[in-house]
Amino acid sequence: MPLEYEGVRVPESLRVFWDTPIGRWWRQGVDDKAATLPFEVKPGQIYADNDPRSDGRTLRVDEVIDGVALCTILTNRHITEYWLHQEGSWVKDQIGHRTRIKVRRLYPNARGYRLIEDVKE
Repeated sequence: MPLEYEGVRVPESLRVFWDTPIGRWWRQGVDDKAATLPFEVKPGQIYADNDPRSDGRTLRVDEVIDGVALCTILTNRHITEYWLHQEGSWVKDQIGHRTRIKVRRLYPNARGYRLIEDVKE
């Protein structure tokens, strides 16, 4: 029997994901999914970017407000580091810059983020 969600057949590649806590959270159809995440995002946590275009970038969560994490960039992307050391490069160092990321993006999928270091209690 094919697995369906709202009348659409779920591809075979998503079936592994389907019954995980993240999969159940994704299917629940809540408008504010950040309020019901199966994990907690807390100030002090350090995340690494999973997006291959941002390989090497890490950030620290400074505060969480209304489903948005205010973060400080700790390390540059690998390609940014490469270009920073080239003569005549126009690339700017991003270390120390602040950025905002939706809390729902801070889970380990292909374009999300993975937790590297949790808050030390």
